[in-house]
This record gives sequence, structure tokens and C-alpha cells, in this order.
Amino acid sequence: MGRLETVRSNNEVASAPEGKATKMRITQQMRTSLPYQSKGGRGAGRIEISEGKVERVKEEGRMPYREEVRLCIERARLITEGYKQAENDSIILKRAKAMAHYLDNRTLYVLPNERIVGNVASEPCSLITFPEKWSGWLDKAIDGEYKMLLPDEGKREELHKIHSYWRGKSVHGMERSLLPKDILDYWFYPNQGVFLWLHGGHVGTPNYEKLFKVGLKGIIEEARGKLEEISSDPELYLHAEDYLKKKEFYEAVIISMEAVIRQGKRFSDLLKEKALEEDNKDRKAELEEMSAICDWVPENPPRNLHEALQFYWFINLIARVLDLHSSGNGERMDQIFYPFYKKDKEEGRLTYEEAEELVEHLMLKFNEEGSLIPPSQPQAGPLVTRVTTIGGVTREGADATNEMTYILMDAKNEMGLNQPALAVRLHPQTPQALYEKIVESVVKQPGVYSFFNDNMMIPFLMNLGIPLEDARDYATDGCMRWDIPGKAICMRALGGSVALPKCLEYALYQGVDKFSGKQVGPRTSDPLTWTSVEDVMDAYEEQLKFFMHKLFTIYNLVDVLDGRYLPQPFLSGVIDGCIERGQDVREYKYYPNTIIQPVGQVTIINSLSAMKK
Repeated sequence: MGRLETVRSNNEVASAPEGKATKMRITQQMRTSLPYQSKGGRGAGRIEISEGKVERVKEEGRMPYREEVRLCIERARLITEGYKQAENDSIILKRAKAMAHYLDNRTLYVLPNERIVGNVASEPCSLITFPEKWSGWLDKAIDGEYKMLLPDEGKREELHKIHSYWRGKSVHGMERSLLPKDILDYWFYPNQGVFLWLHGGHVGTPNYEKLFKVGLKGIIEEARGKLEEISSDPELYLHAEDYLKKKEFYEAVIISMEAVIRQGKRFSDLLKEKALEEDNKDRKAELEEMSAICDWVPENPPRNLHEALQFYWFINLIARVLDLHSSGNGERMDQIFYPFYKKDKEEGRLTYEEAEELVEHLMLKFNEEGSLIPPSQPQAGPLVTRVTTIGGVTREGADATNEMTYILMDAKNEMGLNQPALAVRLHPQTPQALYEKIVESVVKQPGVYSFFNDNMMIPFLMNLGIPLEDARDYATDGCMRWDIPGKAICMRALGGSVALPKCLEYALYQGVDKFSGKQVGPRTSDPLTWTSVEDVMDAYEEQLKFFMHKLFTIYNLVDVLDGRYLPQPFLSGVIDGCIERGQDVREYKYYPNTIIQPVGQVTIINSLSAMKK
């Protein structure tokens, strides 16, 4: 088993007195602690190596990480061990068994005063790595720009050894040996300057409403039922290949769910140990309560708000962080948590202020995360974008605003941390009180609120073919993309960005790159022959189509490789439709969606308008 421990603070926070008006809540004191601070090192400079000595050179905006941040290699080690142990299994069983090995053996800890548990790395202020996704660039970086993230020479040697196993197996880079030469020449952004594409994380939002009703044991029962159903099919011999594929899928789902349940039990045992060691009676009672919660969830349905918050974090931690890193949240927190808050409040177990404090504990957990990015992209930053949606309408069309909407806003405003940002859905029946709260909130927390118009979004989604009830249930995911919670609308985050102004530049130069002098785009018409802005647009569109064809060829090939080598049985088990069909979430799509992000639209509009004049 992995190491179980409590991380202790150098300045333990004492228990605060009762009463919101007379004290600063413990969460508001915790927020200044190092584990919850941004991993970003704004202005920390770049790293230079001279004669074997690593030095930090002050340079605004170049070094993405703070000096305290470290690289944790525990996930890389345990996932690699799991892959080796399951070497002869199919890829989906291999993924499930490797993840189970990781969850069964990884280090667990409890931070001082926290009431929601579930750590990302083996130590606070650490980043984890995904060798099955990428390893090549990191193998170079830990001896260069990122040496300070892994200063221990023994650990660097171990990670090099781990990476040697993944050479030729990591998905990132596989596409280069498969692309036709006329596409491969455009793979590297500096060669063309139009599109920047990324493997990105794979995002998808679990159906928390269902999970809160059945628990993970209900998902296991569902998968076992389907496994029994296909095994007893009298015509199995007619479709043996399909049977085998589904059988392995259901087995992988069961393995994954059972591993996550065991992790909850491991946390329960750890919390029980800490409760026995704790002298402070209030904290002792908290640890005992948390132990009981983790013994119950995520195996069983949550019975109160605290259990629901802990259940949510366990699922989110696996689906969004530990399995394959991704951005976003994609759920409507005020909708999924409100029934538990309402029941607790009506039965006298919880006040508004106590609920707000529990939500603040959840928000602290989001801020433990960080993103490991290539040193070539320092401006991308280490922040993991987490956006949760509030407000809007119900699936039946009624106003969905409730007390949990305001609790989430109050918690966000009080904590003042980066994550999560809040996306507020607005519609004609939005109550005046929510508008007033928005005005108050954007003053306290400028830059963390975004607003979505239901009158625009719902018809837009219906025009795509989304049923009305599902369209009403939309949420935001990642930065600003739309999502339907619980549905298999899974995609790679940051699949690609397209610089539209560069395509216009290519049109003006007949496809010649003005920096290199090379013919990069198609040879479009001579600008000297243009007589109207329509001629400009024709040349621009031809350039854009040319480069989009290149980008989508790469994008679609990488999607195929990700689906082949990185199935996600856990995520598949908690999203609608996958168990019913016996298909991984990489294969089954409720609605096919892509993340190709155009940039520079305003520049294009202004440029064409100026030319028209």
C-alpha cells in the first residue's frame, strides 16, 4: 500500500469561535496557505544552465512556476508499473488495471483543517505527469528548463527510466510517423504560422444526478447486469468480436469503479487514524465525521450536503485530474447540490453559513491543482481552468435559481481564489435578487464571472439537434465551450487554434510566407487584379480552407490515436449511454463536438471593412 500521512502546517490554524459575524471562517484563513496558492511564478524569470549550475534569470512572464512547486513522479511510476503488470491485456483492461494499481498504492494525505479530502499529488504544491500521454518533451525538460521542478538527481534518473519504457508508446508524437508528408510539413506551427494544435486533455462531465442516486455500487451493478446479459445471448456466436469488446469494456468499468471505492475506504482509514491522534476535540470530531463519510461515499449515494460534496470531489478528482488531466467542470453545481442543502436545512442540520463554509472547503480543493506545460509555452501558465455554471432554467423551463446559487457566489466572493470561476446563466425570469448579487459580486471578484444568455444558447443548441430538455440543461465547460452535463459530449480540450489574420496575410502575398519567402499556402489570385472586397474574401477563404484541411487531418488522426490508446473506462461508466451501448466514451458520442478555436475575428472584420471602404 502507498504511504498514508497527514501534512502538517508550520502555522497551525486554531479553531475559530462560532458565529459568522464575529469570526473569520477557518476556510478564509486556510486560503492563504501555500497548498492553495496558484502554482504560477509570474515574473519569476526563465531558467538558464551554465556549467552545470541552474540559475533563475529574472524576466517577466517567462517562468511559469513558483520556486516551491515540484514535480511528483509517483503517478508516472505507479501507472507504468500497472501497464507492465497488465502487459498482455487489451488496452482498455490495461488502462483500468493500471489506474487501479495507482489508486491502491498512491500516497494519501490530509491537509490541516480541511473537511473535503482527496489530494492530487504525493505532496502539496506538486504537479503530476502522464507518461502514457506525453513523455518526450518532459524527459528533456527535467535536465534543462524544468530541472528546478525535480532537483533530486535520483528522482530525475528514475523518471528518465520510466520515460524509456514509454518511448514509442506515449500517444503524443505518434501522429508524426503516420501523417502524409504534405501534412507533416504543417505539423510544426513555426512552419506555417496559422494553426497551433494540441493533444489537450479529454473532457466530459459525469452525470452527478444519477451518481447521487445510485452511488458507484449502482454503476457496478449496472455494468454487471449488462455483462450477464451479453454473456447469456444465445446468438453470441454470430457476433463474437462485438461480444469480446463489450465484455472487456464492462470488466474495465467494474475494475475502475471498485478502485475508486477502495480509495474512499483508504481515506476513511487514514482519517480514523488521525482522529485517534488528534488532541483538539473539535478537530477530532471533524476527522471522525470525515472518516464515516469516506467509508460511505462514493460507494453509496450521499445522504447530506457534506457527503455530496465529498462524493463530487472523489469523482471529479478521478475523471478530471488523475485519469487524464483536463480543464473545466461542466456541471451545474447549484442544481446538483441544492436538494441536499434543502433537506439538511429543513431538518435543522445545517445553516446557510455552514453550507457556505463547506462549499468553501470544496473550492479550496480546486486550487490545489496545477498544470504541467511544455517549457516552450510559458505564457500558457500553470492554471487549470475550472468553470462551474449557476442559474438558468430547469429542464422543465422554470427559473433554476435557488439558495445554493447564492451560496456558491458568496463562497467564491469570500475566498477570492482563482478557481473555480462562475458562469451565470441569465433569462427573462431571472430574479432581481440575482442581478443585485451579480453587481455586488463583480465588484468583489472582477474577472471571474461570465454570463450566458439562455434566450440565445437554448435555441442555438436546439438548432444543432439537441432536444429541448437537454438544451435547457446546458452548462459551460473548460473556458467557454458548451456542454450538456452527463451526456457523452467528450472532446479534447484545446484541440487547435487558428490565426485568421495570418490567412488574410497569405491571401495578400499569394500564399507566400513574408518571413521565410516560401510558398506555404496555395497560390491564390494576384492582389493587383482584385477589383472588389469580394475578391479579397475569395482569396482569404481559399487560404483558410487550405489550412483548415491540414489542421483537421491532424486533429482527426490524433482523435483516433487517443481513442485507440487512451480509453477511459471510469469516465465511460459515469456518463450516460456508454454502459447501455457497451462503448467507451472515446467511441460513443451523444453529440460530436470539436474544439477548434479561431482567433483574430475582430482583426479580420476590421481589415475587410477597411478594404471595402
